[in-house]
Amino acid sequence: MNLAYSNVTPLRPDKAADRPEATGKGFALLHRKIMELPFYRTDSDAVHLWIHFILSANHAPGPVATEFGDLLCRRGEFITGRHTLAQETGIDPNRIKYLLLKFEKLGMISKESNKKFSKILVTKYDDYQQKVVPTDCHQSANAIPLTARAGGEVVPTDCHQSATNNITSNTNVLDSSQRISPPAAQQEKPQRPEAAIQSSKGDKWGTADDLKAAEWMFDVVKAIEPSARKPAFAGWANDIRLMREKDGRDHRDMCSLFRWASQDSFWCGNVLCPAKLREKWSQLAIKRDKAKSGTGTGKPVLDFNNTDWAEGLQL
Repeated sequence: MNLAYSNVTPLRPDKAADRPEATGKGFALLHRKIMELPFYRTDSDAVHLWIHFILSANHAPGPVATEFGDLLCRRGEFITGRHTLAQETGIDPNRIKYLLLKFEKLGMISKESNKKFSKILVTKYDDYQQKVVPTDCHQSANAIPLTARAGGEVVPTDCHQSATNNITSNTNVLDSSQRISPPAAQQEKPQRPEAAIQSSKGDKWGTADDLKAAEWMFDVVKAIEPSARKPAFAGWANDIRLMREKDGRDHRDMCSLFRWASQDSFWCGNVLCPAKLREKWSQLAIKRDKAKSGTGTGKPVLDFNNTDWAEGLQL
């Protein structure tokens, strides 16, 4: 099912099935498939930016006027820049940079960049933006006279009516008078420009490097247990950030000790997340250092009655 945005442009009777205007000011159909995104519930910035991409992309191939002249864009492609996206969405430029890399890694976009601008292609644009207006709107536009609205907007009457019916009959949708305000804690979710990921409440978060270390540790866990379930990376990144800020550890030390624990016959089954690494840090470090120095429990006990060491000694 599709959701239609309200900024509907005038439609002439003979153009009712036309595509949205290339100016970016026409209507757009937003498919509910967006709710299936892996970060839909955990990263509001990523959802915001992805919707912005869907609304910004070209509906059909053609030239796009820019300050550098007319440039040809494919369907699902648009021209922008990191700072432009930051201005348009209110998302921090460094966060934009991280999310662009994340979208590329997930195969959601492909990107061509130069020193002046970037061309971004939404790789599965058709999944989110259909090429045609839904059939029921086509039929109503052809069969029923169009009603004019203030400001020159003309939209098929049946589409207005069906949209109204869909909204009022959907028990999951409340009108503005029935909406319940979110809790104060949710309304006051802290904004941290340096955060590459954070929990829905904003109480757990980490930088891009914290998240990178968390993802690396999970790869180590999967090597031990391939069926391990994907964790809440906001929590993992938060524990790594706390080790860095509170305990004075760096990412290299954390990853090194985590790797050692994963190869130890005992600790490999007991240290499977950053929180446990932080809790057992001292024990792990002591055992690792003993093993390196040769004083661990696995080294043979010295026999002080053995005089082999004195062979060849001149007395």
